[in-house]
Amino acid sequence: MRILFFGLGIMATGVSHSDTLTVVDIRSLDQDSVAKLIESSGAEFSAEMGSQLVLGGTTQHSASAFKDLPSREVENVRIDQLLLHKRGCGGVESKIVGRVIAADGNQALIEAPMRFVPYAPPGGEFLRLQAHNVLLRDLSSDVRKAAKSDAVVQSAVDSVDTSRWFSRLSTLASFDRSTFNDTDSNAARDWLAGQFTAMGYTVATPSFSVVFNPYNVVRQNVTATRIGNTFPDQWIVVVGHYDSRNRNILSTSPAPGAEDNASGCAGVVELADVMSSRSLARSVLFACVSGEEQGLIGGDALAQSMVLDGRLDDTRLVINQDMIGFSIDNDFDVVIETEPEFEGILAQFATAAATYAPGLRVVQDLLPCCSDHMPFLARGAPAMLSIQGDFSEYGTHYHNTSDIPSNITNAQALGGRILRMNAAVLAQHVLDRLPGDTLLSSGFEAGE
Repeated sequence: MRILFFGLGIMATGVSHSDTLTVVDIRSLDQDSVAKLIESSGAEFSAEMGSQLVLGGTTQHSASAFKDLPSREVENVRIDQLLLHKRGCGGVESKIVGRVIAADGNQALIEAPMRFVPYAPPGGEFLRLQAHNVLLRDLSSDVRKAAKSDAVVQSAVDSVDTSRWFSRLSTLASFDRSTFNDTDSNAARDWLAGQFTAMGYTVATPSFSVVFNPYNVVRQNVTATRIGNTFPDQWIVVVGHYDSRNRNILSTSPAPGAEDNASGCAGVVELADVMSSRSLARSVLFACVSGEEQGLIGGDALAQSMVLDGRLDDTRLVINQDMIGFSIDNDFDVVIETEPEFEGILAQFATAAATYAPGLRVVQDLLPCCSDHMPFLARGAPAMLSIQGDFSEYGTHYHNTSDIPSNITNAQALGGRILRMNAAVLAQHVLDRLPGDTLLSSGFEAGE
């Protein structure tokens, strides 16, 4: 996952003095209950942070509104200095120092002097807050029962082999896949192409340039395609980057990049394996791209190529997998993100998780950044990212020589659940169905 700055929003209004904030654990509540809690509390400021709700403001909110929920107080907070820090963009390398009020997934609510904000460029990693904010939303806490499983989809989900996935992850991590390492980048490219070829896909390795001072190198994406039987002009894309980096982005080695992003790229190969022998209604494109760490260069080249050949206009869904293996504990959470325009996509994944990947906590993020779904979103295509929720806990291993397979705690437990969720949605979109069968309960059907 690359460093890419996020965006600036609007400063909270009407609350500029020091205040005591209350942080409430809302994991047991559905969305309606959270809304009622905010209203009944009388808080002038709120920030929903996945499993946590932060309340504050000039009016003393009623503690009785959340008396039965775990909570804590944070005193002497300047609400006008609260910022959302998109840690998935700056990661552990961020130079900003601030008091963390609450955190979940790859986001943190911090109190920091506003002088930091002007230095964040347009599309920066810090967001000023409004009076009421939904920063992360835990979809698993909503009243969302698992749908009735579909035999065709279940068969595809059951074909996900987490041991095979982890073996491929480990193979990729044996290459130093820095964009500037010719030998190992090419070796990883050729290994990926061989994997897809052995599955029977049409494989290509289109080239693009990476200009990053002092380097000017040519790299290749690896794509694998199969044409659908019923709707050959409609495309589903699964993408993940195979390049890696260490702390020095210009260094050529060592950069094992097991979690970032052998995990996601190996996941692309695994989903291709699952679909390789099945009858497809829609066409599929599986892609492992390079140059992500230098600015989503390979992902941008892929998206633009699909614009030029007309495929992007008929792309129904892009699934991006980036850092899908690490969990610090047995709370197996995945952050799924897209733009508000495509929020319905995320409901599909939450339902698929409940039905086909039980035990996976799904957290919605509508403030996307920093990975290979962005070039597709920028061109108007419905794209989403799936990424592990314990980003900050991966800590010193991120972009480091210690990002090795043995440090990806709970890899198969979390990665297997994310892959099953993604396999279910992928199967619902691409596999041949009986006449009248719907792909998704949210209204996506097999036909137009």
